[in-house]
Amino acid sequence: MTDLEKFIDLYKSFGIELTIQNGEDGYKNNPGGSVIVLDETVDKRLGCGEEGSNSTVRFDKDGKFIDQEFWE
Repeated sequence: MTDLEKFIDLYKSFGIELTIQNGEDGYKNNPGGSVIVLDETVDKRLGCGEEGSNSTVRFDKDGKFIDQEFWE
């Protein structure tokens, strides 16, 4: 099981369905990988402080965790 699958399963166990964005569009400079954006639009429990703030979680093309960043 990849890090990406584990991450998705963890949030699913809390009743939160995540959307995976393909890194091919250049999002967060993660070509070939996957990006998950966590914010209140995904689930109200995922607020990151100020309105419009979010967190991005990046995985490489093999589903291995790269990093997590928090944005205002």
